[in-house]
Amino acid sequence: MRALKRSAGLGETALAVALTAALAACGAGQSRASTARAPAPPPASAPTTAPPTSPPTTAKPQPPGARPYGVGLLTESYVEPAGHVVPAPFAPGGSASAPRRLQVQVRYPSTVQPSSGDTALGPPDGSGPFPLVVFAPGLNEDPPPYQPLLHDWAQAGFVVAATTFPVTSPTVPNAGDKERDLPNQPYDVTFLINTLTAAASNPSDPLHRLVNPAEVALAGQSDGGNTVVATGYNTAYQDHRVKAVIVLSGARYGYPGGTWFPAGSPPLLATQGTADTINPPALTNDFFTNDAQPDKYLLCMQGAPHLDPYVARNSYERVLAEVSANFLDAELYHLPASLTAMMQAGAVRGVATFSSRCPPA
Repeated sequence: MRALKRSAGLGETALAVALTAALAACGAGQSRASTARAPAPPPASAPTTAPPTSPPTTAKPQPPGARPYGVGLLTESYVEPAGHVVPAPFAPGGSASAPRRLQVQVRYPSTVQPSSGDTALGPPDGSGPFPLVVFAPGLNEDPPPYQPLLHDWAQAGFVVAATTFPVTSPTVPNAGDKERDLPNQPYDVTFLINTLTAAASNPSDPLHRLVNPAEVALAGQSDGGNTVVATGYNTAYQDHRVKAVIVLSGARYGYPGGTWFPAGSPPLLATQGTADTINPPALTNDFFTNDAQPDKYLLCMQGAPHLDPYVARNSYERVLAEVSANFLDAELYHLPASLTAMMQAGAVRGVATFSSRCPPA
């Protein structure tokens, strides 16, 4: 989905809500049962490396007591082995299968002074390892525009890895329909999880001991939201290590095969702007309604367009950053009381509210 022109955000005023009723409408606020299931076979064009059905055993993560952290920034380039069927005309040299290069920005808690900026190669905070959040940008977007939100997550105690996709990046000419490459992107995400969790145990890697491989979440915006919906909730693409998914103005089209929302799928936080004409509310309402699990939450941002809440310091982003950090605390740091704080943070008159459906503006 193509991004709209950015505009200014709205002002915000706190609004008290009945938390019990809101939790009942948006989700039960309890962790999903770890329903055992065999991993679904990937499509024939998928790489042969299947994700494990359960994360490795590690010590329970410690709550982030040093918030706000400073934020360090590491830029890496990873090459994914050939195994995808790349649609024409994006396959180099006419090849149907080619390696895929992922340019990745990794933000992480650092000992530098907290600020609104990132410090290149800032010294990592030694109190980790920290949960991992893998972020997927939208069509014709790369990670840098999302800096405010990605920074806020890292400042809250998460390692945040945002990738550029090989075909849907703005650096790739608009030859043909770039969205035909969407079915490849969940495998890019799984490859990135594999790579970053392996780096955490490699003493020579800058990410050594920074990432907790047992605590992984996904987040994505627009077509990147579609990507994480598939990676979290479609049996043809699902990575069973994922413990939580944040879908920012996304949808579930573009991913053939598989079954959506099998039992035991991870908790879901969806967000949607009511004035979004690129990804209208009906698309978010569709996947949110079809998720039959109880622990799902839908944040409706009143009057918000498609891109602004995720790329600028405005009232929408401030609400979203607090809501999503509390959601990640509940699911990755195992702090269930954070769900109550999440519901409080999402109730801001004229800006945002939790609901079971987002109406159009």
